[in-house]
Amino acid sequence: SASSSSSQMDELVAAAVTGGVVGFATNPLDVIKTRMMTASKGTLAGPIAATKLLLRDDGPRAFLVGSAARVCWLMPFTTIYFGCYELTKRTLASLPFAQQPAQPSGAATP
Repeated sequence: SASSSSSQMDELVAAAVTGGVVGFATNPLDVIKTRMMTASKGTLAGPIAATKLLLRDDGPRAFLVGSAARVCWLMPFTTIYFGCYELTKRTLASLPFAQQPAQPSGAATP
């Protein structure tokens, strides 16, 4: 029906927006992780040291480097992932073994 397809479209848009927001919000952590992974052994003592070094050497804008690419990757990923999840959930719920047996009239429910 039109309302269920509209609802599905709303869910997909919400998934895309959520993916974009999460991608942007977690980008600084990804930048720090990447710096730690690419640093010479023994250069960085941990994430706090990496953060301080990044801030000192490159400034606050360095934490947003690559955020556009991350958002552009996560938006379609979360849309496809969530869409497949919802489709699978609805398909499995419609199968006969997923249906609850009908209670006889007058029977007590647990």
